[in-house]
Order: sequence, then C-alpha cells, then structure tokens
Amino acid sequence: MKPWERLATAKTPDGSILELLRHDEDYLIRVDGYELMTSRMHASEEAMMGLACANPAPSRRNPAATWHAAAR
Repeated sequence: MKPWERLATAKTPDGSILELLRHDEDYLIRVDGYELMTSRMHASEEAMMGLACANPAPSRRNPAATWHAAAR
C-alpha cells in the first residue's frame, strides 16, 4: 500500500500542527491528526459558498458548478 506523502507542515499560533498530504491524486489537510478537508469530500466548502454567495456566477473552469448552490 502506498503511503501518504507529506507536502507541507505548519505550526499555528495556538500550537496546532497543520499538514498537507497527498496520495496519488488525493489531497488531505489535517490538524493535530484530525482530518479537516479532503479533495474527495467537498460538501463543507460548497455549503460555505452557498452561504457567502446566494447567486454565484458560473465558473469559467466549470460552468456547471453553480447547480450546487441553486439546488439548496
């Protein structure tokens, strides 16, 4: 089994350890060993976008991306 590759680490002002890891095409952000975000699961980012932008404009890179906010 291929291990996760640590790309970067940082210490936050409160002393927590923030890590960016990669496994093939997948990325993971971890804080003190707890998963914060992954490239596979992005519902929290879409929810934040829906709260911040009631009617987001279509993305040039992904014109279909606005359906997530519109479906709420």
